[in-house]
Amino acid sequence: MKLLSLAHSCEPEVFVDKDGKEKRFYNGPSPDEVELVQFANKMDFKCLESSVEHIKLSLKENGKIHEKEYSKFISMDFTSDRKRMSVLIRDPADNKLKLLVKGADSIIIERLDKSAQSSEMNKKIDWFLDTASKQGLRTLLMAMRIVDEEEKDKFLAEVNSAKQITNKDQKESKLNDLYSKFE
Repeated sequence: MKLLSLAHSCEPEVFVDKDGKEKRFYNGPSPDEVELVQFANKMDFKCLESSVEHIKLSLKENGKIHEKEYSKFISMDFTSDRKRMSVLIRDPADNKLKLLVKGADSIIIERLDKSAQSSEMNKKIDWFLDTASKQGLRTLLMAMRIVDEEEKDKFLAEVNSAKQITNKDQKESKLNDLYSKFE
């Protein structure tokens, strides 16, 4: 749930209804994206704020509600070509840099480190994806990896350099290549 509440392109908005109660809703690039964030919200992983630099969550841990602010370094948006979206954050729980990725099963599964998973886990994933596809269900896989400071700094410097490219097609191609290698 935490990944769904952190890895998205939605903007949380709050309004007060006619009874004086605060209501939270999300505006996002697609109904699917909004629904995923709303689902996490209903599971007590509430995205309170989202900006270029941070994401603030309210989440239930051990029966208590806590607010946590996550530093956000970059968000790599979903496109129909990439078929995934990612966000690089610093988790305040352990101060680790984490790359959170969600997307199409065919794209995510090819990026997984098979050596980091048991063959039993791989079998369960394959079984689930096969069963869901036979039922005509859409699937979404989520993944996370720990990133070290040096890798983060190098990646962000390369992204900033690529953003200086003036030709739009060349810039987009270079950014997509960088994102793909990092993810």
